[in-house]
Amino acid sequence: MIRNLLVSDLMKIESMHHNDFPLPEINDPSYIVQRALVSNEEVIGAAFARLTSELVLILDPKLSQFSKAKIWREVVGDMMRELLRQNIRSAHIFVTPESDQQYAKLLEDHLGFVRATGIPLYIEVK
Repeated sequence: MIRNLLVSDLMKIESMHHNDFPLPEINDPSYIVQRALVSNEEVIGAAFARLTSELVLILDPKLSQFSKAKIWREVVGDMMRELLRQNIRSAHIFVTPESDQQYAKLLEDHLGFVRATGIPLYIEVK
């Protein structure tokens, strides 16, 4: 059975949680769907849908890494203000293989991006 998450479900869900990814904060308005998974009256899991954003930046490949970093700093600041205004609390970026690890490191070191763990997947909601 799937039902809306109750505050009383939280202790059980916390006991199942793996520490490699933060437990969803149910008071965060970006978690727009919060469900408890129940079998025989017992909570066996939880499911959450969170509003997030994917940042996309297309730049002239002839630009220097320094120029790209300066542009990113400006764009990220502008986009973060707008996302916060809309109650969206996180944004994702996928660094393409041709941009390489060095570019990802630059985003981490200078712009506050955090390297994700796991395998990135997405689904188109239709």
